[in-house]
Amino acid sequence: MKTFNEFMLDWWHNYLDEADEATLKALMENLIGEEETIEDYIPDDAESPYDWLYANMTEASEIYKKYFSFSSDGLNPDTMPKIEELAYQMLKENADWFVHRYPSQQDTLPSFAETFLRDMADHISGYDNPEGFFKDLQHGCSSGLIGMLIYNSDCKQIYIEHIDDMEEYVEQIYEEIGYVENKNRLPHYTLVCWICYEEFGFQIGRALFPETF
Repeated sequence: MKTFNEFMLDWWHNYLDEADEATLKALMENLIGEEETIEDYIPDDAESPYDWLYANMTEASEIYKKYFSFSSDGLNPDTMPKIEELAYQMLKENADWFVHRYPSQQDTLPSFAETFLRDMADHISGYDNPEGFFKDLQHGCSSGLIGMLIYNSDCKQIYIEHIDDMEEYVEQIYEEIGYVENKNRLPHYTLVCWICYEEFGFQIGRALFPETF
């Protein structure tokens, strides 16, 4: 498991390690602007674009905003992953909290995890920082944020497909935090889907942004 800062910096360093010289030069040129050249920053006998990028791009939020945020300039190389895939990998790595907390699950994620993780990654692509999605998720599925869980018919289909894992997970949640009252008299399958999505997402958000959540 890694925080957002740890994940993004590890990803950036690995990307630089694997990038060819042409890509590294293009990245640096994009960052310093059109009016200046690499030579203005790097003497012939000193550091390389790799060293410059490693030393000057040190903030996870800056890296994410530049290449993956909703308002990014779109100048990232083709060798970079799409935001949905990067976000999915970030979420998947931090979904390991489930295995650590519930070792009885035989080191596997619940059957609904893949569907929910992909949906969360898709939502995150619309934010300038993943933290924004998790803040909005605090308003709950009742806010209409999660499109796949707005209609009872959709919730019923997801519930039937994952009924065993969902019911077991909700039972574990009730044991930890207490019974969640169905104040709005939702169908049972809708309530269960909402609880599973919200709690699964909250735990990932806490792992990624421990200082916020």
